[in-house]
Amino acid sequence: MCCGTCEFRRPGARLPNQAACPVQFFLDGTDLGNDETIMLDDVLAANQIEAVEAYSGVQVPVQFSGAGPECGVLVFWTRR
Repeated sequence: MCCGTCEFRRPGARLPNQAACPVQFFLDGTDLGNDETIMLDDVLAANQIEAVEAYSGVQVPVQFSGAGPECGVLVFWTRR
């Protein structure tokens, strides 16, 4: 989880210690792009979120290692 230093309501959100790197977003396993190409609030409401996984650097699992995982990955899972 983000430690209170991320802002997801605007483009350019960053994981802690990732000052100049775009975060890659996944929703239910689907790559949404990075925080420079989408506004997360446009595709996901807070009340839809069931779980969030946060990865940075070499911790990113292979299934989420699409374009740009070195900058961090946030995976959102929705209620079904």
